[in-house]
Amino acid sequence: MGYTIKTFDQLISDMVAYMVANSSQITDLSPGSVIRSFCEAASVTAEEIYVAMFLGFRRYLNEIPETTFGYERKSGVKATTTVVYSRTGSSGDAPISEGTRLKTASGLRFISAAGQIDNGETDSDPVEVTAEEVGTAYNVLAATITILEDDVPDVETVTNANAAAGGIDIETDFEYAKRFQLYIEGLGRCNLTGLETGARSVAGITSASAVELFPPVGNVNVNLYIDDGSATGVSDAKVTETQAVIDGDGTEDSPGYRAAGVNAVVVKPGIVTQNITATITALGGVDTNQMEIDLNAALINYVNTLNIGEDIVYNELVSAIMSVYGVSDVNLTVPGANVTISATQVGRAGTITMNIV
Repeated sequence: MGYTIKTFDQLISDMVAYMVANSSQITDLSPGSVIRSFCEAASVTAEEIYVAMFLGFRRYLNEIPETTFGYERKSGVKATTTVVYSRTGSSGDAPISEGTRLKTASGLRFISAAGQIDNGETDSDPVEVTAEEVGTAYNVLAATITILEDDVPDVETVTNANAAAGGIDIETDFEYAKRFQLYIEGLGRCNLTGLETGARSVAGITSASAVELFPPVGNVNVNLYIDDGSATGVSDAKVTETQAVIDGDGTEDSPGYRAAGVNAVVVKPGIVTQNITATITALGGVDTNQMEIDLNAALINYVNTLNIGEDIVYNELVSAIMSVYGVSDVNLTVPGANVTISATQVGRAGTITMNIV
């Protein structure tokens, strides 16, 4: 049962009932009597305390994981990719300053590292760019970072051959509370939830799934599948980093998460690539080229941020499409139903075909 505020009238009623039941000498409890006035004074104060406690819980309860346990909210990650700067001429070096601002047609800004178009060349080598803010919205498609917001002498165009990746949203209150619950359940460290909690403690890891092997396969008791939301799957370096956290080194700062005698191996999940095909009915006067870009981004952001073992839900795909500005209706033909993802797999978006009419 949740916390309930007792009102002034309820408090008075309780006090009067208690006195009637426990004191035969007090006979006048009518409004205006001395005893009734004492009860009313106490009830006013008690009601204020009830309200103050309720507001305090409501305001600070969500902060307890961080203030009491030091359990920090994940702040999100900025997406990255590379771009190539180009010009029509080829004479002289054309330097690109670090901090040069680029953006997509939808206004998403990226910040460039230093680069250069060498003398005799029309294109630069690939130059790394980083999203200005964290979030999945910056996981933009290839050939969408095309606007030079800052003037760069002797440079005329820019584009990204590869999609931006790695952008992760700031953790929501719901996600934070859910992760904290798993953290509490996994304080024993060596249980399955503890192993998953240990994996999620690694920067960039968005989901984990521990699967026991009965009987063990070779000398492996548990496979710990991890994911970081990237389009191509979690990197070897991140697998190695997570394995080190799970094993620990025997020190107080890094005791590890696996039980003695148990071999828990960090592995990559199988990637289930799902193509998506739909016919889109657009509102009149809408820029269909921009709509197609937005549709691709919305679907990729939904599918590629699913946790390990989470199904690709047909209605969620429809919802992602309908959330794009200018979409009036949708007929989603591929997939035709929910796509089942096992505890050892993670979904990823494949070829997206949007027929806009």
